[in-house]
Amino acid sequence: MRGLAAALVVFVATALAGACSPGPAAPRSTQQGSYTVTAPLFASVADTDAQACFFVFFTYPPQCASGIPVDGVDVAAIAGAQTGRNGINTPSMRLVGTWRDGRLSLTAPPRPAAVTGVPLTKCDGAGPSVNPQGTEAPINEDLAALAARGIIVLMVGMCDAQRVDVIVAVMDAKTSAELERDYGPLTVNGWLTPTS
Repeated sequence: MRGLAAALVVFVATALAGACSPGPAAPRSTQQGSYTVTAPLFASVADTDAQACFFVFFTYPPQCASGIPVDGVDVAAIAGAQTGRNGINTPSMRLVGTWRDGRLSLTAPPRPAAVTGVPLTKCDGAGPSVNPQGTEAPINEDLAALAARGIIVLMVGMCDAQRVDVIVAVMDAKTSAELERDYGPLTVNGWLTPTS
């Protein structure tokens, strides 16, 4: 349980750091393609761009703490959308679109769907041996630099004393290889799922 609490603290800190960092640069061409994800949508009062929320602060009204920009959707027009003082949020929606330049451009209307969960690795102690404290901090400090390289990190957390889990917007072999080259052995998962 203590490991879960530590991962949650790191997750929230990572989400906050990511929210304050500049937007991502164009991802590598290997990441372009058609993807799907199930997530609530949010559009803030200050910025009308829609975001698919990877992590939501459960405040009233809810706020998107970490996510990806979404094009081709009017969040206010979605059934069940709620307007609060921070913006407009929706229930969980299945999104299908094309990933390009750090954005998901919808190719089909959003459809209501239940969130299936975050792609975390089971904490069974069987992962690579790493020093989580020595790995998490550099990744968190490099969020803006990673985004500029096209690696959009949504979460960094300790799975257990032996392993660090990293969740990126879109996963490919090059992303995993670059992260492991720069930070050592990691468990890296992608949030968006390829449609083909």
